[in-house]
Amino acid sequence: MPKVRRLRWRPTGEQGRRIGKDAEVRFVSLCASQKELGRYPEWLIQVYAATRVEDADGIDAWAETVEGRIPIQIKRSRERVAQHQRNPKRSHILCIECHPDTRPVSVFMFLISQLQIRRRALLTTPP
Repeated sequence: MPKVRRLRWRPTGEQGRRIGKDAEVRFVSLCASQKELGRYPEWLIQVYAATRVEDADGIDAWAETVEGRIPIQIKRSRERVAQHQRNPKRSHILCIECHPDTRPVSVFMFLISQLQIRRRALLTTPP
């Protein structure tokens, strides 16, 4: 019996861009609120939105740490995160899911865990 691929609705065009932008804004906003609450670790300086030029290169935000900047791509779904992670040209960009139904603190804690991994790589890479 041949495999049957499930078809899923996927937003395209302007609707897809709006959904993606909403996730990016939500992510940067939740990071700012976590900073205001004093939840940033001492090594994390700030998380901020990328420029339009950087966005065109696949970077939606930056995490500035005491060791350097770490690029971040924000996706609204696990499926899109997995798709991003399969792209070898984007492997240097940390990809974070920011779905509206996920608690902001959960997204933030996952971000911190992933930044710690990337940070260790920055610490062990020779200048």
